[in-house]
Amino acid sequence: SSVDFGTLRDGTSSSRTVIMKNVGVDRARFLVKPPPPATGLRVLYSPGPVAAGLHTELHIQLFAMHDVQLDEAEPKTYFSHDIVIHTETDSLYLPVTANILSTRNHIMKEL
Repeated sequence: SSVDFGTLRDGTSSSRTVIMKNVGVDRARFLVKPPPPATGLRVLYSPGPVAAGLHTELHIQLFAMHDVQLDEAEPKTYFSHDIVIHTETDSLYLPVTANILSTRNHIMKEL
């Protein structure tokens, strides 16, 4: 599974919901490693065990930030980060991607 935010304008935010289902026969616990603040990503969820056959939701928020250290002529920045989810037995990786359109490029398009 993966999360694609599509194209976002610099300075805007968007959110997606991911369903995590326990397909095992026992209750399961998991822990989401918080993404670094510099990524603009936040993961909100209710910690605790998930009963067999049930699911829980991960609310993923992305605040789009265009990397100003890159070449100013670059109209778009490709964003990619893996959210790490630790279960009792494995580590899962949830890829998150987006294209971030610079504010400067957006203003030029309107003119």
